[in-house]
Amino acid sequence: SGCVAIHTNMPIGRPPAASLESPTAEDIEAFAAMKAHRKWGTGYSKQQSTRPQTLGYGLVDSPVAQLAWIVEKFWAWSDCDGHPENVLTRDELLDNVMLYWITRSGASAARLYWESFASFGAGERVELPTGVAAFPKEILRTPRSWCEDAYNITHWTNMPRGGHFAAVARPERIDRVRAPDVRVQRLQVARDLHQAADVAGEHRPRPGGLDVRGLPLAEAVGHFRLRQVVAARRAAT
Repeated sequence: SGCVAIHTNMPIGRPPAASLESPTAEDIEAFAAMKAHRKWGTGYSKQQSTRPQTLGYGLVDSPVAQLAWIVEKFWAWSDCDGHPENVLTRDELLDNVMLYWITRSGASAARLYWESFASFGAGERVELPTGVAAFPKEILRTPRSWCEDAYNITHWTNMPRGGHFAAVARPERIDRVRAPDVRVQRLQVARDLHQAADVAGEHRPRPGGLDVRGLPLAEAVGHFRLRQVVAARRAAT
């Protein structure tokens, strides 16, 4: 009830009749992107919306599995010229993966698709004033004309660079149209997740592993990285 407006990226819309009958260059580009995504980019969502628990066992058991599952999306959905480290540091990628690993939330995150996938696009029109930042490497690149029926669009910005994770990879562009600083929000969310899991007692020590219960997030991440470095050096020798 206190929300007066929203600002988002990747708005969901459907092509109007005019775009189907007489598509513009923008429509043709959007159709091509949609076709490519359906062919090559939807395997993760099919798995998570049909067999999330099977996948979840691997995500909470193996840090390599969790890392691969997340970083592949940074590669596919970022405007990174073929390598995610062109737009994000390795530390930033690890920080993101660690939010799932430390809280053991890979399985529950996957279940979101099982629980809600069928309801996407079934809601009423968003009447709140809506601002959109449209990035050229977004997962679904829907033109404004496709979204007008779904949102009360009052502000639309076509960004020159960026993809699905632009709030992290291109924060300077987001900061111009969205406040407060999304990087501060991201850090606060990370802390809240860690504290909530600690209060719930979900940080249980693994056999032979690190018990992160009670540690600040930054310290827990540091301990995890140290263990990984030591393990890697032992393996190399």
